[in-house]
Amino acid sequence: MTTDAQPTGLARRERTGSQKRAIGFETIKRMLPQSGYIATNGVLPERGFIADGMAMGMEDSYCDMWTRTEVLSARERSIATVSLMVGVGNVGNQFELEYHVPAAYYNGVTLDEIAAIMVHARAYVGSPAAAWAGQTARQILNTHGLLENAEFPKLDLERREVPGSEKRRIAREVLREMDPGNPLINVSEDAIPDDQFAPELDYIILENCYFDLWARTDVLDRRSRSIVTLGMLMGLGNHTALRTHVPIALRNGVTEGELAEIVYQAATYLGFPNGVLVRDTVAAGVADTK
Repeated sequence: MTTDAQPTGLARRERTGSQKRAIGFETIKRMLPQSGYIATNGVLPERGFIADGMAMGMEDSYCDMWTRTEVLSARERSIATVSLMVGVGNVGNQFELEYHVPAAYYNGVTLDEIAAIMVHARAYVGSPAAAWAGQTARQILNTHGLLENAEFPKLDLERREVPGSEKRRIAREVLREMDPGNPLINVSEDAIPDDQFAPELDYIILENCYFDLWARTDVLDRRSRSIVTLGMLMGLGNHTALRTHVPIALRNGVTEGELAEIVYQAATYLGFPNGVLVRDTVAAGVADTK
C-alpha cells in the first residue's frame, strides 16, 4: 500500500514519464527487491535492446497500476496478477511469476494464500499449468529465502475421506449462496443421468470445485477466491466462464469499482486488445445482475 496520496482521475494521466518512473522505481524497490532495475538505481540506458519496454514497465505497470490502491489494495492486486499469470500459463508468464509471486508476499499475501492460489488453479486452469506454476512459485520463494523455516498447515486427510454424496451436499449449500440459479444444484442424487453426454462431469465439478475449493474459507475467503477465479479466467481467455463468475464475485463482496480495477490490471498484463474484450465481458456480467 502506498503511503503518499496519489492523483486520481485525469490528473493521474497528466504525470510525465520522469515523474512516473520515479514513482515506479519506488514501487519496484518495495515489491521486487531482486529486480535488475535496482542495480542501476532506476536509471534506464539511453540506448539498448528493448530500452523503451523498460521505460514502459516502470511507467505503465509499476506507476500507473501498482499505485492505484484507493479501491483495490496492493495485496488484492497481487492476488489478481498472480492468478492472471497462472491462467495464461505460458513460458512468458512463468517468467512473470518469478517476479510477481515474491512481490505478492511483499504486498502482504501470505505463503498459505499463495499456496491456496496454486491449488485453486488445478481446478480452473488444469493440473499441468497449475503444477508448472506451483513449481515456479516454490523455486522463486526458495531463492528469496521465504520458505526457510516456514510452517504450513497439516494436510487435512480427514476431509479427504468425505464421500462424494456428502461433498455434493456441501457443494450445493455453497452454490445456493453464491450462484442460486446454477443447474448443478439440481443434479440428480438418485442415479447418474443416461440421457446426456458425459453426465458425470457435473458430479466431478461439484466435488472438485465447490467442495474442495469454494467450501474452504480457512485461508482464502470467498471474496479472495472470486478475485483469483476472475484473474485465472481472464488469463485463460474463457469469456463465457468469466461472465458467469462476475455475478458470483459481486455476491461474494467484490465491488463494481474493484472489478474495474481488475480489468485495468488485466489489460496491462494481457495487452490492451484483450483488455477491451475483458471489459466488455465483465460489463455484461455486471449487467446480468441488474
